[in-house]
Amino acid sequence: MSKIVAIYVRVSTGKQADRDSIPFQIQECSNYVKHFLKTENFEVFKDAGRSGKNTQRPEYQRMIEKVKSGMVSHVVVYKIDRISRNLVDFSIMYNDFKEHKVAFISLNEQFDTSSAIGEAVLKIILVFA
Repeated sequence: MSKIVAIYVRVSTGKQADRDSIPFQIQECSNYVKHFLKTENFEVFKDAGRSGKNTQRPEYQRMIEKVKSGMVSHVVVYKIDRISRNLVDFSIMYNDFKEHKVAFISLNEQFDTSSAIGEAVLKIILVFA
């Protein structure tokens, strides 16, 4: 079974600025996946009108289930705050990613946890978050 790359996108309101809009996030993330991860095997998980302050988001939960079932190789987001605005929730999510060998990539903050440097950068960012 070939693993997928999960692209997670979210806006908290329907009136987000263009740089945070769902179509913009999907375009940026899918371009990254195609050009840098060299695959078309991705799935978009989209939570429109949902807050990032908790994990009670339908598409987020569906993505996490796929992560836990071993179906995901990478999770790609445009910005880290699209997936979580809560340090505790982020830490729990990231531990799930590590346990299931899923790399986490945030385009805006420019880190990729599939490398040791990316892992270190993430830990530094979390300290200051």
